[in-house]
Amino acid sequence: MVFVNLNLILVACAAAAAVAAPVNDDSAPVLVPRAEVSVFMCTDRGFRGDYRCLSSKAEEYLGSHMADNVRSEFIDRISSIRNNDRDRNTCTWYRERECRGDSYRNQDDSNLGDGNGRFNDAIRSYECRRK
Repeated sequence: MVFVNLNLILVACAAAAAVAAPVNDDSAPVLVPRAEVSVFMCTDRGFRGDYRCLSSKAEEYLGSHMADNVRSEFIDRISSIRNNDRDRNTCTWYRERECRGDSYRNQDDSNLGDGNGRFNDAIRSYECRRK
């Protein structure tokens, strides 16, 4: 009895695998990966120190963009930033909460302290929009 049940399970699994096998059919719908925003923020330059990688699927966008305040443990501590999906989205970084105040649009900066250093340890919110 156990042998028969095992055979039935194996046959059922094989049948399910055969049904789920991809078909090469030009009329079949094409699956497109969902858009995603992914930003990486670190407390030290060179993408070191404490870090936060935040991502959001397209259905979590507010319309065609995503906006958020930096978590409290990262306020006045961010020294490097990266938009991991810069081919499809553009991110803007802000010195004030709620995406207000001075803004910075560099998509990949490993040292916010160089140049004028105005955004080093000063980012409080960010917004990413689809291109």
